[in-house]
Amino acid sequence: MKKLTIGFLIMIGIVAGGAAGSLRWLSSQLPPLSRLQRIEPSIKTLFLTAEGDTLAEFYEENRILVPLKEISPSMVDALLAIEDRSFYDHWGLNLRAIFRAMVRNVEAGRVVQGGSTITQQLSRELFLTKEQTFIRKALEALVTLEVEKAYTKDEILEMYLNQIYFGNRSYGIEAAAQTFFGKASADLEVAECALLAGLPKSPRDYSPINYPESAIRRRNIVLQAMVETGTLEQQEADSLAALELGLGERQKRAFQAPYFVEYVRQLLQELFPEDEFRRRGLHVTTTLDLHVQRAAEVAMESHLQDLEKNWFFGENTRAKYLELEKKPEVPGYLQAAVVALEPETGAVLALVGGREYWESNYNRAVQAPRQPGSAFKPFVFTTAIAGGFRPSDTILDSPVVLPQPDGSEWRPQNYYRKYHGLVSLREVLAKSINLPSIKLTLTVGPEKVVEMARKFGISSPLRAVPSLALGSSEVNLLELTTAYSVFRNQGILVEPNPIIRIEDRNGRVLFEPERKAEEVIPASLAYVMTDMLEEVVNAGTATRRVRGKGWLGTAAGKTGTTDDYTDAWFLGFTPEIVVGVWVGFDERKSIGPGMAGSRAALPIWYGTMKSLSDSTNTEPFYLPPRGVTRRRICKPTGFLASAYCPSTREEVFLEGTAPQTQCHEHGEVAAKKDWIDFGGSD
Repeated sequence: MKKLTIGFLIMIGIVAGGAAGSLRWLSSQLPPLSRLQRIEPSIKTLFLTAEGDTLAEFYEENRILVPLKEISPSMVDALLAIEDRSFYDHWGLNLRAIFRAMVRNVEAGRVVQGGSTITQQLSRELFLTKEQTFIRKALEALVTLEVEKAYTKDEILEMYLNQIYFGNRSYGIEAAAQTFFGKASADLEVAECALLAGLPKSPRDYSPINYPESAIRRRNIVLQAMVETGTLEQQEADSLAALELGLGERQKRAFQAPYFVEYVRQLLQELFPEDEFRRRGLHVTTTLDLHVQRAAEVAMESHLQDLEKNWFFGENTRAKYLELEKKPEVPGYLQAAVVALEPETGAVLALVGGREYWESNYNRAVQAPRQPGSAFKPFVFTTAIAGGFRPSDTILDSPVVLPQPDGSEWRPQNYYRKYHGLVSLREVLAKSINLPSIKLTLTVGPEKVVEMARKFGISSPLRAVPSLALGSSEVNLLELTTAYSVFRNQGILVEPNPIIRIEDRNGRVLFEPERKAEEVIPASLAYVMTDMLEEVVNAGTATRRVRGKGWLGTAAGKTGTTDDYTDAWFLGFTPEIVVGVWVGFDERKSIGPGMAGSRAALPIWYGTMKSLSDSTNTEPFYLPPRGVTRRRICKPTGFLASAYCPSTREEVFLEGTAPQTQCHEHGEVAAKKDWIDFGGSD
């Protein structure tokens, strides 16, 4: 007997020890207590405009967190009635429900009823898998007890309603309410709450979108459960059960300005890993101004459609592309890009990288290096003015022949294949005359021009060759638009920035970029160049399609056209904004005869600006800074004007460079005039 007793005690000890060991092992498999006490479900990251409108959503799980007090009370009643009627009474596990479910399942020979409480379901969703094993069930029970210890019942219910999957890519009650009924969870009616409460059991089988009849049956089961719990009268339940589903218009996933959004997303990859970025619930407030963005998009598409309608592009139109049953991977139709910047801050107000992101996500505003043509000339003239030249200095426009390293000769031409004789630097830039620009480049030195362009923020590879004056080295639209902002910005280069701040889900600021600004040229030099670029609009290549359209306001800029009309550009600015436009095909081929920057690109700039700026505002860009003087000169000679000069103008000069001699060429006595001839060749 004594031996039997000892053996029995030993067995009890072994069992107890095994149970204790098992319990210790199971406990070691639990999530850390810190994780249990700081549950943060995956929620979507939002991109916002500067005004707070949603541009785009990024997520692994479409979820919008909402506090319990902002959820319809009927939703809580419906959920508890169908999922966990004793939720506020049990301590996480409902042993009676578990036992009842076991009996039903044994009787049926399969799983027909679950006994999990809301806390168990939440624990499983957050920390465990859904595999049907004893160990997983045991872990679920332990996690459930820990969750019940760490949180109040209302907190658990709130987490559950924000965590659970309702189907159709909707996680949490707020996303579900918006997906199925197009409204906030606070505004859900009783029948809608009953429908949603019935979905978590089997979101696919009860989907009101895919299986409406099954969804109605499940909804009516929930309505009857609410009657049984006393939260709904039988008469009202019967009335609601007779209703159709009443689904609202499904909200489309927010995605505006996709080229801009993708540009920002790629910048953020340096700050956040992709998987973390999509689930942290960040609020990325960008600099984008939706009014500017839409103005640019509308102006661009309207003009390109007009070109395609009125000029022969054959099969290379977007209309033809849309008619194709099997569309090529790369659309062959005419493309364009637009960038708009706020010069003082560097804020990217708009960025359009192409006509349709979903047909081609290639971002032509930042990814496409293209030859800028004459839009590069301002850097040549800035170099010359900085070196002592004056806007009134004259150059002989005559043929140029330049030997090439391979033994051939380069014979550049002017746009209209004619020569103008003596022309001032101001007129050369305004009318974009090629040959004098090349001569000026040779005089100041191509290396100096490259050095000046670098100061303006041009980082693309540049070849220090005479053809640099005609834009032979490729740049992208964003960097060229940024460079032009230096003129408007009184010589200060401000790095373009598309982000105002990034906040976490709790509103804590994680990132605020610093404004990076540097004075790269004197304000006086920027003022002289801005004045010369105004001439492009007032009496140059941009006049017809700006002033000729009735635009009276202050504006400056430069057209650009490459050989064979492959690329068309216009970079222009007003006192408020700098806007750059590029037009061309992705494949480097001619847009068509006569498709210069003034015809192919400038109308997009004008259309954008017409929607944004006061076309009658003639306020100057800024007051003349120190180091600038004005003198009235004789336009043909560049000397100080006399009473006999037939054509005069008030010219702007850097201090110390204004002419000191009065014109003697017009009048009774003609004197020899100094002029610059850079040695034209036959």
